[in-house]
Amino acid sequence: MGLDKASLVIDGRQMIMYVVDALREAFSDILVVAKDANDFRVPGVKTIGDCIEGNGPLVGIYSALSLCKTPYCFVIACDMPCADSNLIKWMAAACDGYDIFVPRLGSYLEPLFALYSRNCMAPIKDSLAKGDYRVRSIFSQANVGYADESDIRAIDPELRSFVNINTKDDLMSLLDIKRQPAAKAVGSSKI
Repeated sequence: MGLDKASLVIDGRQMIMYVVDALREAFSDILVVAKDANDFRVPGVKTIGDCIEGNGPLVGIYSALSLCKTPYCFVIACDMPCADSNLIKWMAAACDGYDIFVPRLGSYLEPLFALYSRNCMAPIKDSLAKGDYRVRSIFSQANVGYADESDIRAIDPELRSFVNINTKDDLMSLLDIKRQPAAKAVGSSKI
């Protein structure tokens, strides 16, 4: 899009605030990771810069894991303003025993709406040292669990949590989505 998506204003609010609000409903401790912490501030939320050299989300995941106080970090992209806090809570409850717990929608994985354990730090560091900045580069070195689409749809029937903004068309679609009421979830046996 050629602009800072986190600061993009939608209905009078920065996009990042929609994400932060969903996280606040699920967790007491929230950490925002930016390439440079001085360039980005979220009121009431600790912001850190990347703690190692490199670019991309894998560096941010490593930075978050290095400072988190819990065994897991829930990682979400800043451009996912429709995240459902109930889905986030369900995933946090279902991740035990896995190094990574990631949504699987058909054959597509969403690694930027997932939980990562501190066990991922060594594989991430190894991957970054090799110059491989792809988040999925660590999946073969980790015990990965999958949140299947049927379980996700039981909580978020329209999969709104996975709407992200990469283009102006995506932004226009988001504005249309925000004008429509969300379908009601019937519940899940795993909650």
